[in-house]
Amino acid sequence: MTAKLTENAKGVYIIAATPFTDDGALDLQSVDTLTDFYIQSGVHGFTLLGMMGEAHKLTAEESIEVVKRVIGRAGDRQVIVGVSHAGLENVRRLSHEVMVAGAAGVMVPYVSTAGEARAAVSAMRYPSRGIRGVAKLTRASSFGARFDEYFAHAHEWLVTLTQIETTDALDNAEEIASVDGVDVLFVGPMDLTTSMGIPGQYNDARFHDALGEVADAAESAGKAAGILLLDPANLPLCKELGYTVVALGSDGGSVQAGLKQSLKLLKA
Repeated sequence: MTAKLTENAKGVYIIAATPFTDDGALDLQSVDTLTDFYIQSGVHGFTLLGMMGEAHKLTAEESIEVVKRVIGRAGDRQVIVGVSHAGLENVRRLSHEVMVAGAAGVMVPYVSTAGEARAAVSAMRYPSRGIRGVAKLTRASSFGARFDEYFAHAHEWLVTLTQIETTDALDNAEEIASVDGVDVLFVGPMDLTTSMGIPGQYNDARFHDALGEVADAAESAGKAAGILLLDPANLPLCKELGYTVVALGSDGGSVQAGLKQSLKLLKA
């Protein structure tokens, strides 16, 4: 399994791109190449799938294949996986498969109620704490060599990030944060602002107030607050509010910004 995450974990957890061929097929060779590149660049861990809108392009089987390939090359670096397939049963199945593969945790989209949060946590935990299927000879338990230890402590080691992406989730943030096993309230800005009727308006005071509400709910429950920042100008605000799990930008955004800067210099 990858190294376990704790509240002391810190570093750069790259939002890993999912490469496709020109005809839209999953490019597994490039998955390997990108993973090696990220490692050589010094990343501390990975976040996979569902972060950059690629999940809907993949079948569940393809998603699992990507996770297995990255974890197989990641060494002791931690891997968090977005389980963004539609339907609770699909989320449960994908959560199970990526944990079997050795993921350090999962990020669950569109968690809008405490009941949905409990369902997400239950999928992460073995009976009697949850409904996760028990399999002994898996990468997560070092193919059985550490099964007893893993079985006893997986509920303590695995991290569950619930994504706050709707006004219902915002209204229920305190209840979601209070669920045992929820570790991070993670804001999805595009979805949340759209649900609020202000799509993409990241500098709107109403969105900033919402960020404060999520941070307060997380802090009150002793949980972490997280966000995917699409506007770097909001980084100081998020730090001030207490956000400690922060993803900033994307590979595509960085390339686009670099090209715009190059074009600006050429036109000067």
